[in-house]
Amino acid sequence: MRYLIILLYLSVNVPILLGQNLVKNPSFEEYWFFPKSLTKSDTSFCKYWYSIYECTPDYYHENNSCGFKSANNLFGLCNGYDGKAYVGLCFLSWDGMTEHITGTLNEPLKKGELYKIKIKTKFSGEHCKFFLNRLCVRFTKAKQWIYKDAWVSYDYLVANKFTPNVFWTLDLNSSKWVTLESEYVAQGGENYISIGMFPIDKFSNELDVLKYLSLKRDGKKKKLNKFFKDNQLLLKLNESFTTASLIDVKDGAYYFIDKVSITPVCSDK
Repeated sequence: MRYLIILLYLSVNVPILLGQNLVKNPSFEEYWFFPKSLTKSDTSFCKYWYSIYECTPDYYHENNSCGFKSANNLFGLCNGYDGKAYVGLCFLSWDGMTEHITGTLNEPLKKGELYKIKIKTKFSGEHCKFFLNRLCVRFTKAKQWIYKDAWVSYDYLVANKFTPNVFWTLDLNSSKWVTLESEYVAQGGENYISIGMFPIDKFSNELDVLKYLSLKRDGKKKKLNKFFKDNQLLLKLNESFTTASLIDVKDGAYYFIDKVSITPVCSDK
């Protein structure tokens, strides 16, 4: 009987002691069915992950076709970090449009408790004219953290003070999978995690805009975009961009995401 009690105790507590991941479907392996076209390639195909406004985060799986295989897809050559699947997003474009992805937690976060957050991300590389120097996480109690059907602009997020709970500031231009890691003290009751670009403050700095203006597309030079002019610390010019790419992601910064984890940090209390 004593051994049975010990066994039951371990079955309940060992996952916690080992740092149980609270994110449902953290590596995007579970799906309803595969997307067959770009406009239909949103995360509603992926279980427990959502695009909560009119944007289309893309779902890639090794067993899919139609340009959405994980190893070789429309946005680059990329094997999943963990398993056969991952997602892709244009987090920010030079006209200020954004994409976010929202995932579900297994249980609400506990107020005052410390959690470790890890995200694997990879830059799409030559398929993007820009890369980011920041990525953010926002926790919410409700899935629908923004009530807007249309595409959401970065300026809209600034005006409505949609700020992140956690963010990383570094040049995200690596062609290899990079680990973003941080800790977060929960406010209590958070059920969802959203990944994307959220405003910390309003940026306005001058960089070398003329480099981008010298790039040609369809034989014409791009006019200087007001958002890009005002937010050049967010978007940096990707020198490895090539017009030979299949898709240039509408002048944006496109990334792959895999293996999202949130684990309780054990304390000595």
